[in-house]
Amino acid sequence: MTEISKHDKADKQYYITANTILNLAKRAREIFENSEVAEKRQFLNYLLQNCQLKDKNLSYKLKTPFDTVLSASKCSNLLPGSDSNRRPIG
Repeated sequence: MTEISKHDKADKQYYITANTILNLAKRAREIFENSEVAEKRQFLNYLLQNCQLKDKNLSYKLKTPFDTVLSASKCSNLLPGSDSNRRPIG
């Protein structure tokens, strides 16, 4: 029972974390635009890694799990109704 309880707690924490990350990703622009300079810097450090400025061009890599969220958002088979096996209910 202890092991089951540990797994249930881990599952709940996973979903809470995933929900927090998705909400943050959804509100990222709003959060950034309404932040002070120091907060913007902290926010960018939380999201980005390997930032480099070359000839006025910024290159960066998103940190995990934000890179996964971005990849998933570009995947057309995750969009509602795009699955050819879905049938309308009713």
